[in-house]
Amino acid sequence: MRRGCTVVVDWLASGWRSARFESELMTAFVIGQMQIQNRDWMAEYFARIPDLVAAHGGRFLVRGGNPSGLEGDLLIPDAAFILEFPDRESANDFWTSAEFQDLAELRRSGSKLNAILVDRLVE
Repeated sequence: MRRGCTVVVDWLASGWRSARFESELMTAFVIGQMQIQNRDWMAEYFARIPDLVAAHGGRFLVRGGNPSGLEGDLLIPDAAFILEFPDRESANDFWTSAEFQDLAELRRSGSKLNAILVDRLVE
């Protein structure tokens, strides 16, 4: 057992880190693209979502964003957003929270969303 611990310590001391170790510590971003069918849901949703994001340690970096295409064949969204969280756990806690899922249900009444979770680039 001692030998395995030494290898891990040497590995970390040399600057290498496991993907799991990195992902637990690094900033995470939720990136979303939205197609809007109607705006009936928007006033309530956008009145509540900033505080809910903040309650989970997050913040909006982009909201709406005036998307335009640069390359590719995908449909340009009506709106886009980027949320920043201190780590993946905070982002997942936000996304799976009962409060957000209630708002997501409201949002789905008038829009379609594609969202992904990504890690910050480690330099």
